[in-house]
Amino acid sequence: MRLVVNADDLGLVESVNRGIVEAIENGVVTSTSLMVNMPGCDDAIARLQRLRESGKSVGVGLHFNVVSGAPLRGGPSLLDPGASVFCRWPSSRGARSRIACHARTFSVSSTRSWSARKSFSDPPACD
Repeated sequence: MRLVVNADDLGLVESVNRGIVEAIENGVVTSTSLMVNMPGCDDAIARLQRLRESGKSVGVGLHFNVVSGAPLRGGPSLLDPGASVFCRWPSSRGARSRIACHARTFSVSSTRSWSARKSFSDPPACD
């Protein structure tokens, strides 16, 4: 049996990336999920490439994100009016689900497919 320890939020910011990569280097983390629309994404990809070059293997998945940062493409019904960032989602679960019902399915699906293409068109350290 193999234990999988996943570190969420790779790509959020450089400090999170440093912590996740350190945990991978020390053998604690075995997989991670990459947030491709956040400020630390390019840094995360560079760190994953260096890990791979050093012989470390880590599973990398897409962290599907429609609540933080800016969309990579489209998604107008998910944006704050007059802004290019995702709506500020209320903290209560009921309010989030009511707002989510108003977001058009097209916005979510087009944003998702664009995110997947950006992060995996040239996969970094995926094994």
